[in-house]
Amino acid sequence: LDAGLFKGDQAELLKGFGESDQQHVDALKATIEKLGGTAVTAPKTKFDLKDAKSVAELAATVRW
Repeated sequence: LDAGLFKGDQAELLKGFGESDQQHVDALKATIEKLGGTAVTAPKTKFDLKDAKSVAELAATVRW
């Protein structure tokens, strides 16, 4: 979203996806720690995203 590839309703929808995903990450980390474990750190990633189409194609690959 920071890149400005999406605007308006599309940006709001994607923001909601990101917030939902973060809630899942937070819940998993809390559960792992509650059980005495240590959550792994997030991987460093770099994707060649040049336009909205490339973002959508990547999302379709990794999301589902």
